[in-house]
Amino acid sequence: MHAHWTPRLATGASIVLATSLLSGSPASAYYAGFFCSEQSAKRANYTWADGSATTTVYYNNHCGRRVNVTLNFITVIGKVVSKCWRTPAGKSHKVWGYSDLNDIAGGC
Repeated sequence: MHAHWTPRLATGASIVLATSLLSGSPASAYYAGFFCSEQSAKRANYTWADGSATTTVYYNNHCGRRVNVTLNFITVIGKVVSKCWRTPAGKSHKVWGYSDLNDIAGGC
């Protein structure tokens, strides 16, 4: 995630940095996943890559209901902008008007 701080994780959350198998260098794709509940093995999963003007976040929500997450973007002047997203059940994507997504946190 560039030179950003390590994101704080909500209970049941996991974030890993994807790496390139060919070069061994960090890839530009990131992942966040959250369990639907403490008793469930089902998850809502998110992947993204920073763009030049926007960020596309892909999701695969296995929870069967909307899942609330907070997206924390960093602006070009270093300001943190947080957006609440009620992710629908199922699989799709959304384009956000910020180019640098620092992390995705559970709840909002």
